[in-house]
Amino acid sequence: MTNESLDLIRAPGDRYIVEGLDRNQSMWVQIGHFDVRLGRTDEGLVVDIYPAGSGDFEPLGSTYAFDNEAEGAIESMEPGT
Repeated sequence: MTNESLDLIRAPGDRYIVEGLDRNQSMWVQIGHFDVRLGRTDEGLVVDIYPAGSGDFEPLGSTYAFDNEAEGAIESMEPGT
């Protein structure tokens, strides 16, 4: 399934916010000599890093984070917790 209606919002500093990326969808960003795939999953986010224009090569690196980890970190930053 393809979501053609992603919203890119400029945030303060060098941040951008992407809205409209559903679970089990991904987006690609090219940063310098790298193509970066950001993929939503049922449990969180996966990030794969490829050489720019490499197509179907194996990623140079990959990492992931779970929604519950992010939610816990946010809760721990709230005053009174």
